[in-house]
Amino acid sequence: MDLMNFSLPGLNGYGFYISVGAYAAVSFIFYYYPNLLHAKKDRKDHNFVVVSHRGGSGENKENTISAFEHSHRIGSDVIELDCHITKDGQVVVSHDNNLLRLCGKNKLISELNYDELPDLLEDQDEDMFLQKSADSLSRTVSSSLITNSIHRRSQDSNKTPHRIPLLEDIFINFPKTNVNLDVKINNDNLINKVNELVLKYKREHLTVWGSFNEKVTKKLYNLNPNVGIFFSSVGCAKLLLLMISGLLPFFKFKETHLEIIMPNRILRNRNLIPRGYIAFFILIKTFFIRKSFVKHLNKRGISVYYWVLNEEDEFKHAIDLGVNGIITDYPSRLIDYIRDNKHIHTHIVRPIKNE
Repeated sequence: MDLMNFSLPGLNGYGFYISVGAYAAVSFIFYYYPNLLHAKKDRKDHNFVVVSHRGGSGENKENTISAFEHSHRIGSDVIELDCHITKDGQVVVSHDNNLLRLCGKNKLISELNYDELPDLLEDQDEDMFLQKSADSLSRTVSSSLITNSIHRRSQDSNKTPHRIPLLEDIFINFPKTNVNLDVKINNDNLINKVNELVLKYKREHLTVWGSFNEKVTKKLYNLNPNVGIFFSSVGCAKLLLLMISGLLPFFKFKETHLEIIMPNRILRNRNLIPRGYIAFFILIKTFFIRKSFVKHLNKRGISVYYWVLNEEDEFKHAIDLGVNGIITDYPSRLIDYIRDNKHIHTHIVRPIKNE
């Protein structure tokens, strides 16, 4: 078979190019005018929002009541948190299931009852994926902090200054605060209990949830489609393929939010990144970190958050692209930046509280 003379049945060389051109033109039109195909979702956040990552882990101990109180007080719009479940079925707020980094105990939350969970360390390592400098990559938990002993909490856990809180604690203490909730593991008991708490405290309209795990994301959506949901890692990969192929405008999505890493800072330190990830981050930067992409999803009612941004140049870049929110470890820094640069970002309309 002569590959140089290969053509699709019924298409000569000119016909093939005309077909490709027509497809590209139709894709282009629907990319910029997606509402010709899709009704706009009823989005929860119509203005720009400040999302405190783990309650603002750069300013307070991550995923703690004190961190959430601080974020709420300074005017964060959304608190982002992570959930696991204990052996006795309590939903707790923690990014890690293993307690080594957070508490210095090489135990799993899922192996312990709630009153057996150790207190949080005063000095914790940063999460490996989000570390901010080359020096921090070499940090490890001090051996003097690691012990296999497990102590029991006081029955009145509210008196413990650095405890791992219950998700119910957050819902009780912040009844009107929007929460972005990451369900960390594929556990039906965890998924059902999170939904029960959302319903109990009437927080469907205040919650966006999801997981990097596609199976968890599907279970959450099927359990309660009234709660906003963000794309899983598999969902993001599909979104990327659709974007590259030009098929993005033709597909519907159940998701209401895209929360995607802005890899600029990571790519500046490529020598610290496993080779397999570099190409992926470059693709994200090329196809997702662009104004037309954000605008397309916005027109469909899908909000776009970039994470985790902590520096002023990152804030400016993301805001210039028109994102709906920034997930940051330093909510005070972001709020100050917005307040001090109103002349630059005149399109941002949001109440800013001053301490």
